Amino acid sequence: MDNLTNYQPVLGMAIKNGLAIIKAELKTKGIKYAELAELMGTSEVTVKRMLNNDTISLSRMMFLAQLLDLELAELITQVGRSKAKHSFFNESQDQAFYDNPKLWSYFVELFYNHKSPADIEKEFNLSQLSTYKYLRALDKIGLILLAPKNNFTFLVKAPIGFNKNSKVINRHITHMMEVSYKAVMLNNQKDDDYFLRVKPMRLSKPVYLKLIEELKEVMDKYAQVSEIAFADAQDYQVVFTGHRLIVEDLQSEGL
Repeated sequence: MDNLTNYQPVLGMAIKNGLAIIKAELKTKGIKYAELAELMGTSEVTVKRMLNNDTISLSRMMFLAQLLDLELAELITQVGRSKAKHSFFNESQDQAFYDNPKLWSYFVELFYNHKSPADIEKEFNLSQLSTYKYLRALDKIGLILLAPKNNFTFLVKAPIGFNKNSKVINRHITHMMEVSYKAVMLNNQKDDDYFLRVKPMRLSKPVYLKLIEELKEVMDKYAQVSEIAFADAQDYQVVFTGHRLIVEDLQSEGL
């Protein structure tokens, strides 16, 4: 949901830290800049400039990571601790968005996509009265401070989102689980973009909780990479789920 501009400083820091790790690894492995230039099909001067400039392309970062047997995700997520603390919508704000999904869509355009009320009004063919009603509703739940002529000030800062008990999130998760099921089953897993694996496991609870924690760590790592580095890439949905297996449900299916 967050716009790439929110993460530009974070991305620059991540790449800078990643380049420092790459340069240290080159030194450890005894790879000279001249040798690296030959491998990359460029000049030594270009390699030196590339390794000392945080505007290096991600494709070149990926090449260097593969060459040195490093994970690009690990390089980028080194900056994770420097990210701003996440805040959450309160109960009344969540309820307002749950009751009026269009209000949430309006807030997304305004806050996350950095559009002005006039831009939104023009793009979605809204009347001036509708614009005022949306802004007044956001003012009422404490997300903006509305001033005359539809001028306003945000009362919240990014990153902000819904907590795990959110009505909006629960409805969204239900819908997206259905979307994922239909997408994967209708595709019949003939395309690499679609993947499904269901594996009943007989585990002790401590082992099961360890499995869940490891899966969460993997998802969180790649979610962070997607937020700060690949805003213009293809969108994918990944669902991890775990629960107690109810034997009666299997028996009712004749399994």
